[in-house]
Order: sequence, then structure tokens, then C-alpha cells
Amino acid sequence: MKHNLKELDAGQLETMWNFLRFHNGKLNIKDIEGLEENLNAIRQLMVQKTGGQEQYADANQLNINNLGTYTNNVVICAMEIMLSGGLDILKTHCEVETDALQNE
Repeated sequence: MKHNLKELDAGQLETMWNFLRFHNGKLNIKDIEGLEENLNAIRQLMVQKTGGQEQYADANQLNINNLGTYTNNVVICAMEIMLSGGLDILKTHCEVETDALQNE
């Protein structure tokens, strides 16, 4: 049975979402590092000069076919951070920094 990309991405996202259900609800530095790693991979894919053509890629370049995987990983990592309260911590930190800058 052949699958299209939409079906494959949906299946992959469903698998990751099911894995997320086991998350313990605590903020973990590994979640943040995972988000950063996957965002850097997407950024690298955006600036590679291959146009997605494998014959022009070298050993240091990422395969454009993995873009869906990196994107799904970003969504899952961001959800983990949000569910653990990490975004609330970040917002509070930004508010404190903004207030400090305004009071200078």
C-alpha cells in the first residue's frame, strides 16, 4: 500500500503525540535542547544551496526529505515545554527583563 506525504506525516505526528502522553509534566532541559536541535536542522535545510537535489549535497548537509520529521519534532518539543510550564517561565522572565529595561 502506497502512502502520500500527508498520510505519512499524520501517522508520524500521531506516534509522537502518543509518546508525549507519557510526559511527566516536569520541565526538562532535554526538551529545550531537542527543540533547539530540530529548529537548527530546519534552519540548515532552509539555507542549503542544493535546492533539495541530492546530487548536489555533501556529507554535512541534511536530507530535505526529513523536513516533515524535523517539523513534527518541533511541534512535539514545543508542546512538551508548554505542558510543563516552560512557556510560563519564559514569559515571566521576559516581563521581568522588559520591566528592568524600562526602569533604567
